Amino acid sequence: MARNICDVRLLLFVAATAFIFIQMRLFATQSEYADRLASAQMVTPTNTTSLLAVSTNVGIFQKLEFLLHCKLHYVNHIY
Repeated sequence: MARNICDVRLLLFVAATAFIFIQMRLFATQSEYADRLASAQMVTPTNTTSLLAVSTNVGIFQKLEFLLHCKLHYVNHIY
């Protein structure tokens, strides 16, 4: 009986140690990504605006292309 209590304590200690180690690694990774994100946001404030404008233009052109395709498809099926 005394041996079982010792085994349970040992298993709990190993599990707690592994849990703490995993939590430390996760926190370090999260901090690293937060630092990278903050530095990226400080470096490119003007590029974000131009990128947004380009993506808006691309979206407009894609919509126009789709509408023209639908119109041509509709016209071709009527005649």
